[in-house]
Amino acid sequence: MQKYKLKRIGISPDSLNAGERKFLQDILEFIEVNYPRDPREFYLMRNVESLRSIGLYLDGETRVFYPDFVLWIVDDKTNQTTLALFDPKGQSGIMREDDLGVSGGSAMNDKVRVATSAQLPELAQELTHRTKRQWAVHSFILLRDSSPLGRWRGASPTNQEMDLAERMIQQNVLRLDWHPKNELGQTSSSLRNGDTYLSRIFERLVQ
Repeated sequence: MQKYKLKRIGISPDSLNAGERKFLQDILEFIEVNYPRDPREFYLMRNVESLRSIGLYLDGETRVFYPDFVLWIVDDKTNQTTLALFDPKGQSGIMREDDLGVSGGSAMNDKVRVATSAQLPELAQELTHRTKRQWAVHSFILLRDSSPLGRWRGASPTNQEMDLAERMIQQNVLRLDWHPKNELGQTSSSLRNGDTYLSRIFERLVQ
């Protein structure tokens, strides 16, 4: 497990699945295009399973969620660090709209519960207290193309599908193919106003 500044990103050995590889390619391109002269520094760590460096407790602290990737956005000018957890294999257990918890908290998937509960703001407060630096912490579940939830049924999404996408985004659940290309490199459809899964994520991360 190593930490990389995104302009020099590298992963070795290359044991990534198609979803993880797409995410890395997408986020590298997104930052290079949108933040080429930004004074903030962007670092990405692959949270290798064998080392399990960063994890969050799930289900009453009986199980631990280890996100696949961790992104730091370091702003020394404002003395602030933003930490984002990404799980591109997160479709397990998130198959239906009920798993988002929008119909009731009891049906919510555990990873969605962590991403939307007070746990992450509380962690940010604790990090701020310990380091004397302002922190923000976020978690995002990224569904692969094979996941049925939020998949466009046709060449372009309907208004109903777009509305579901917005509900998913509110719960920090997004699809990797809400982007011009899917995992296979084929043409896909973005969100409203040409937004992609990454542009909506970075609306939260970089303000």
